[in-house]
Amino acid sequence: MFSRKELAEKYLAGLGATLDDVCTLDRFVELMEVLCSNNKSVFLFKLDGERTAKKYTFVMSFSEPGSSIIRIDTDEIADGVLYVLSRLEQLNFLQQQGFQSDK
Repeated sequence: MFSRKELAEKYLAGLGATLDDVCTLDRFVELMEVLCSNNKSVFLFKLDGERTAKKYTFVMSFSEPGSSIIRIDTDEIADGVLYVLSRLEQLNFLQQQGFQSDK
């Protein structure tokens, strides 16, 4: 069984990128913008100031009826990024168009 980090790295390798390429929130959002635009998907990042724990929410939904929804509430942005990327790998959601690695 692969860890979240290993799955995230595997997913990004298929895009020609690394975790370092998307380690900042703006680069991660750029990747999500490309994936969502190319696949008619929706990505949501929320910061809930009323919560004392798990205040960051990441959600990704897909246009196909019956598709999985990716969602996590977490205390760490990095954990949310790893979770979303690892779930994309588990769901075989590889879209190579449009995202360029910094390398």
